[in-house]
Amino acid sequence: MTDTLLVTGAHGQVGHALTRLAGLHGFKPVALGSSELDITDAAAVERAAQAHAPAAVVNAAAYTGVDKAEEEEARAQAVNADGPAHLARVFGSAVPLLHFSTDYVFDGEGKRPYREDDSTAPLGAYGRTKLAGEKTILAAARGSVMRTAWVYSDHGGNFLKTMLRVGRERGALSVVDDQIGTPTHAADIAEAALVMLRKQMEAPGLAGLYHYTASGQTSWHGFAAAIFEALESETGERVGLSAIPSSDYPTPAARPAYSVLDGSRIERTFGVTRPDWRAPVAGTVAEVLKERV
Repeated sequence: MTDTLLVTGAHGQVGHALTRLAGLHGFKPVALGSSELDITDAAAVERAAQAHAPAAVVNAAAYTGVDKAEEEEARAQAVNADGPAHLARVFGSAVPLLHFSTDYVFDGEGKRPYREDDSTAPLGAYGRTKLAGEKTILAAARGSVMRTAWVYSDHGGNFLKTMLRVGRERGALSVVDDQIGTPTHAADIAEAALVMLRKQMEAPGLAGLYHYTASGQTSWHGFAAAIFEALESETGERVGLSAIPSSDYPTPAARPAYSVLDGSRIERTFGVTRPDWRAPVAGTVAEVLKERV
């Protein structure tokens, strides 16, 4: 028997990967983008529940404009907090409900990878609204949150694709080297999420808060270096790369300087693997190049 999995935000990076991989875990995905299901509309969420009667729900819908959220916090609040609250009210007591959150709930002052029980202190509107969404999901009996970070893939918009496009156009770039985190491929996030949901269907007591990223850490400069190394390997093109401090690249929203997440809890609980962050980079670059960035 194949179980119906309702995927919201299905056209984003993680939602796309979830839809593609769901069948490998015995799920039939009902993939709904924002045009098919606006999670900020409580009545629409009710209608989706009645129409699809899912065995599990995963919310990949999010307002992810970190800088734009400083001007549009009400909109970010609607998508990142109010929407999850609607999902929690409709689904959270009946079926496993998994919601994605972010490393931006932390202030970046830490000196070791952040654990799930560490204190949160978001620096901006994006992090504040994502933290609010976490709380509504975790208040539901079967609600779970997966915090992740620095997401990329060959689908949608992300740092890797931007670096390839701009780097090839300009021939040289400067990238900040004092923000530390872990680049994580959307497909790895989706795989871990599907393992979680399948096991939570059998064991509701496994609901809760978990961190998942690839293993290891780097800076945005280090990530860019890996991207351009893969580009040179594929095409022979070289992009000059220099390191700069964040102070040389001011943005409307402050970013955490250090936001590495400790993934040991999800490894222990669900047996998921966390590949080294470098592992998917070259293959992703090759895929993006096929699409003519």
